[in-house]
Amino acid sequence: MRDKHRADVRQAAVTVSLRDLCKLAGLSEEGEQDGFALASEYHALTQKFGGRADLRAALDREVVEAIIRRARQIIQSAATLKRLVIEPYTEPGRGELLLEESLDEWVAQPHPTSHNLKVGLRLERELDIALMLDTSLSMIGRKLALSAVTAAVLACRSRSQRYSITLFQSGATTIKRLGDPLPLRPMVNRIFEEARFGYTNLEAALTTAARDLARGSRRSRSVGVIITDGSVTQGGNPLSLAARFDALHVIMIEDLNMDRDLCRALADAGHGRLFALQSFEALPRLFAQVLRVIIR
Repeated sequence: MRDKHRADVRQAAVTVSLRDLCKLAGLSEEGEQDGFALASEYHALTQKFGGRADLRAALDREVVEAIIRRARQIIQSAATLKRLVIEPYTEPGRGELLLEESLDEWVAQPHPTSHNLKVGLRLERELDIALMLDTSLSMIGRKLALSAVTAAVLACRSRSQRYSITLFQSGATTIKRLGDPLPLRPMVNRIFEEARFGYTNLEAALTTAARDLARGSRRSRSVGVIITDGSVTQGGNPLSLAARFDALHVIMIEDLNMDRDLCRALADAGHGRLFALQSFEALPRLFAQVLRVIIR
């Protein structure tokens, strides 16, 4: 009976369009109607729609698709998580012929052969990445939606599933564990479902993310990226935990509550870099730039 009910809800949700949801949400025709405005009001709308399971299912669908669309727009120009390996030509179809490198090698040999040709292969980097997203009370609404886009950027770039997503506030929860084959859409939906708007506990975030990264290969480099203003309102001093990462990068939210000294100290102790986020709207694109630093 439960499976039939879920199927009926999904079927009913199909008839609810994005326009319908925007109208029910009170969005003007001039406002955003690509679903992202719905994502920005997600938790308020879940209460507004009450027990209408069809509206809730339609809301989840449109919010997830809006987040993924934004992420894909960003990664069109973002760095890949693969590295270029150059090796001699050995067999047809292996790698892409590198003309400049092949020519240099060819003219340097008195009797060049096909083995003097150079090809490039794109191989996945030996990187395990943990992204830590702040879901404390100050992150509710549009900031949470932008954080979800940031997570989707990482997911789209790391097809091998060698990444984790940890949400933190008073405590910390890893919603996507390293290596787990969690598809993109359920992962995005889980961010909205699992967000708990409490205090800010950096100690819990770093402990939880580092523990999950420890499940990775010893050959892999473990990299953490934490998004925070550095204002600790719960938990102990997080500074000693930074060394548990091979590199810990800090995206510092610049606001009235920020603790610049702690953010800088975390990045220094984690052998990482500090990136200043002046406007939260720029978070997904800034994170794409951080990825470029990580994969060098």
